[in-house]
Amino acid sequence: MDTVHVLKIIDILYNDCISAGGDGDALWYLRDYTIDEILPLVEEYNSKLEYPFEIEITDGDIHWGQNQEWIIITPNRKTYNTAPTWMQFVLKT
Repeated sequence: MDTVHVLKIIDILYNDCISAGGDGDALWYLRDYTIDEILPLVEEYNSKLEYPFEIEITDGDIHWGQNQEWIIITPNRKTYNTAPTWMQFVLKT
């Protein structure tokens, strides 16, 4: 796994989410990585934020956010296929 690449993706997801001004939502559909590989990198990134987001694991997905701004990181095809159309950023890798 290219850690630098993954941290850049995490940074893009985070910055896109917060740039929405309170209604940011993003989804990252993992095909090349597992939750176990990604979670430590999300935790590392989050720990360096001035105002860290909450991190929850729900049904095998990472839910990372606060209030109305959330990022879902999932290996679940159904979660990806049924993502709400109002999500502003959806990434499939």
